[in-house]
Amino acid sequence: MWKSSRKVRKGIIAAVIVSLLLIAGLCIRSLTVGRQGGSSIEISRILDLTSERNDVVYDHVIVSGEDRFSSLVAVPLSCWYDISDNSSVLLPLLVGDSEPAARFVSLTGRNAPLIPGPGKYSSSLEAARAAFSSPAGAILVPEGDEGYDLALMAVPMASYLNIPVVVLEDALDPDEVERDLMGLGISYVIAVSGKAVDFARKMRFDRVEIRDAGDAILDTAEVVRDRFGRLDYVTMTNPGDTRKEPVVRTTVQEESVDLRSLLIDTSTRDVDLIGESVTTHLIDVPEGVFDLVVEVNFTDVKAYPMDPLKNAFDVEPISFMTLTDHQGRLAGYSPSFSVGGGSN
Repeated sequence: MWKSSRKVRKGIIAAVIVSLLLIAGLCIRSLTVGRQGGSSIEISRILDLTSERNDVVYDHVIVSGEDRFSSLVAVPLSCWYDISDNSSVLLPLLVGDSEPAARFVSLTGRNAPLIPGPGKYSSSLEAARAAFSSPAGAILVPEGDEGYDLALMAVPMASYLNIPVVVLEDALDPDEVERDLMGLGISYVIAVSGKAVDFARKMRFDRVEIRDAGDAILDTAEVVRDRFGRLDYVTMTNPGDTRKEPVVRTTVQEESVDLRSLLIDTSTRDVDLIGESVTTHLIDVPEGVFDLVVEVNFTDVKAYPMDPLKNAFDVEPISFMTLTDHQGRLAGYSPSFSVGGGSN
């Protein structure tokens, strides 16, 4: 009787131990899976997700002219599109504490500004909480030149997708950021630059990875096409227009040419009757970042034996310049211009 009872007890103990091991195994597995990062996803996966905003109690946004990241944070605070009801909002975004900004506020009767703090993590998170009750996602922009330069192309998506911009600082802990973003209620992040991608991989959110300008352009184009049905035009700008690089060295290459030609311009083509009206010059362009300026200067213009006709009709020379690379591909073109009486 005792032996039989003891065998039963062993069976019960063994069953309990096995059950505990199974439960522990499930818990450990669950914890392990939970700490893995989210997946890298395409921008198309998030286009149908919508955000919820708090009641808008401000009528314009003012950011510091001394902090470039605060302007990025302010983009979705001043302009956004809501696909849930096909509505959009556009509020004035003023940069800097200046007389023109104060004059604008006075003339338009606006008296409820939203003033985000410096473009750092805490202030960008505070701005997100002030504007959103439940954002679908967030754009993560790391501090520094790389993050800022790429964000200039990517941050407009924050308005189209109706999500906040959060600035990442170098000393931040991914676990802390994950808790804060979960508190906002987001389900995905758009990581701008390789630095932000590496950071986002340590969190459990699905992420859209924007590593370079090509990613930013293609993803923005897809978002715009989804929101508006088509993409009719693309505006291209020169980064040098906004930030001039220091000039390290200047090299001047001068060439003179004596063009002797008589050309007839017909409706279909130009015909050189005498000489050649086109001249080609090679320009030695070094590697690296440079600003290439090509100028044409007519020092003397003669139309012999047609000088009387030239003077009677005030004929002026016209120049067309085409710049190609060493493989013959078009790199630049200058439209025709008048040089004002033969000299410039």
